[in-house]
Amino acid sequence: MNSQSYFKDISVYVNCWKYRSTHDVLCEILRGLGFVVHGREYASGLITRLENLAKKKRIIVCLDKIDQLKTFVWL
Repeated sequence: MNSQSYFKDISVYVNCWKYRSTHDVLCEILRGLGFVVHGREYASGLITRLENLAKKKRIIVCLDKIDQLKTFVWL
């Protein structure tokens, strides 16, 4: 088993230059981990979903260009 396939279901890469708000980044993280996200959810609900997932399994999140985020509500 190579490392790409091993980390496929537990890792996500987000380019914060493209997704610049907390809400957009959270949506992209959850989508990258296989969740259905409609985009109308509150950020607090997205954070709760991510926290619940993190309690069940380890996840790896890469936030590239994080200095480009307009808001840092949850960091």
